[in-house]
Amino acid sequence: MASTSTPTRLRVAQIAITGVCVLLGLAVTVMASSRRADVDRAVRASSVVVAAQDLGAALGTADAASANAFLAGGVDQPEQRERYVTALDAATAALQVAAETALSDDAREAVQELSQQLGTYTGLVETARAYNRQQLPLGAAYLRSASRLLRTEVAVQLDALQAAGDDSFRAVDQNLTAGVSRSLLALTLFVATVLVGIQVWLSGLTHRLFNAGLLGASLLLLVGMMWVLNAVSNSATRARTATSSGYDNLSALSAIRSDAYDQQTFSTFALVDRGSRDSFNAQAATAANNVDARIAALGSTSLTAPWRIYRDLSQQVTATDTGGSYAAARDQLTAPIDATSSVLGAFASFDQSVVEEVITSGDLLTSGLDDARRPIEQLRVVGVILCLLAAVTGAWGLQKRINDYR
Repeated sequence: MASTSTPTRLRVAQIAITGVCVLLGLAVTVMASSRRADVDRAVRASSVVVAAQDLGAALGTADAASANAFLAGGVDQPEQRERYVTALDAATAALQVAAETALSDDAREAVQELSQQLGTYTGLVETARAYNRQQLPLGAAYLRSASRLLRTEVAVQLDALQAAGDDSFRAVDQNLTAGVSRSLLALTLFVATVLVGIQVWLSGLTHRLFNAGLLGASLLLLVGMMWVLNAVSNSATRARTATSSGYDNLSALSAIRSDAYDQQTFSTFALVDRGSRDSFNAQAATAANNVDARIAALGSTSLTAPWRIYRDLSQQVTATDTGGSYAAARDQLTAPIDATSSVLGAFASFDQSVVEEVITSGDLLTSGLDDARRPIEQLRVVGVILCLLAAVTGAWGLQKRINDYR
């Protein structure tokens, strides 16, 4: 009776080992697939943040260009008009990227609101342009309304879009930088317990200390889990590096760029809206101080010099205006980009420096996330193969004992 029941028990043990090892392999596959999906989501979330930054910069350029064109009087300045149209094209492209990469309902809702507000803004600017060409004072009112729309409603939705992207990235980043899940560790411990338990039972049954197949399965399981732990640790470390050297810099640069465009807009409207000149100048000074503080906190030497050049020129315009020379201040502010000591040229140079920093940080983020993805891709293959080999090896070891009863 014992000889009849023992092969059955051995087969049950064989099925158990095969089942738990395959189950562990599936768990490793699910974990690796989930982490790979998190990397892809992190890329999309960072794209939303960058798109929000690009959209804000484009609208800031459009606002400044429309205001500078207004200062020129009834005749459009071709250069400023081209800047305005190019900026609107860039804003539309950034909005499209945000729509395609949005991960949350909040982000999608912000994109929808921004799309509607962009249409309203362009309508107000075109109305202001039409009145301005007729040299009617209503043009200034419509231009102020357009700029006020950007600084209030559009700014709120831009903040909401960036916050939604940031929340999505931080949530995914928390997963990417975490270690192996407790559930996978618990399953591994359970599989190890099953293997050890069967080996102890088989040793008492056969009076042999070791079974080659079960010993091999245990070693494969040990190697497999060491591989899993190492791969997850490497991936988490690379994800943390990508966040600190790439994404955090992108966030800081976004704030710098936003404040810089606010400074440019406020200083320009100090010449457009004479009744609110002092208020606009004060807001421009606050925004400039914010840029100073943010650049210092970021520690970016490549932004310091171009920003100082632009800020000094902008302050000269303000001083000229407050000193009673409005026409001279207007001419300084609206001088062509390629003119000597051009305020617009200095700002364009500073903004280009910011863009270069954004590109560098974006590349660091992308390459860092690619580095974080690589160990996970390897894990999906190697970890599963080792688990399946453990199942086959363990089943083979027990099959040899089953054959003894034939």
